[in-house]
Amino acid sequence: MSIEAKQIINIMNAWAPQSLAESWDHPGLQIGNVHTPVKKVLVALDLTAENASYAADNGVNLIISHHPMIFKPLKKINTDTSTGRKIVRLIGQDISYYAMHTNFDVMGMADAAADDF
Repeated sequence: MSIEAKQIINIMNAWAPQSLAESWDHPGLQIGNVHTPVKKVLVALDLTAENASYAADNGVNLIISHHPMIFKPLKKINTDTSTGRKIVRLIGQDISYYAMHTNFDVMGMADAAADDF
């Protein structure tokens, strides 16, 4: 059984609404489709080449990271850059990518993470 990325995003937004993000920040769905069926989620601090590869190789359908990968406007997307390679890989594997940054910080990211230890 799977759910759509939108359902997971709605849960994340209910807990740390994007409206709480700083004006300069870029949280939210950065790559993909809210209707992507999700069976596996990868959570990361940053979307690195390594965790993008891991996601593609292990059936991950949604990546949620703290820091947004796309922060400045992109002038081109191709495989000549690290960001371009990650974007092409995620789109090619139908992996959606969602970032929570300052909206997550405002909700007490460090405190929430510490509660699990």
